[in-house]
Amino acid sequence: MTRRGLTLLEVVLATALLALASIGMASALGSITRPVAQPASDVHVLADAIDEVLRDPARHHLDAGAIAATGHGLLSLDGTTVQITVMTRSGRGAWLEFREGKLRIARWVRVPEVRP
Repeated sequence: MTRRGLTLLEVVLATALLALASIGMASALGSITRPVAQPASDVHVLADAIDEVLRDPARHHLDAGAIAATGHGLLSLDGTTVQITVMTRSGRGAWLEFREGKLRIARWVRVPEVRP
């Protein structure tokens, strides 16, 4: 003899499992899509601004050679002052740290060699 249909317990358990699976899927999809919807943070804005300055340093009055020689400098970006510090100097380039408040961005910049 075979039984037909599902028992009430089996229906309730199946419904509960489907509900838990849909909540888990919604949570997973929410965690994937949420960062895309969030606006860019200040660090990305600063990094983009610094990258723009480094693409055309003459336009923004940035003299990487002078900064590498003195070890520090200042840069004005849209009314905000960014402090520049030489972290490491090697041959034709230097690691420069751009700091605005608590935000810090480091970039490798080509600088002319200093001849004694």
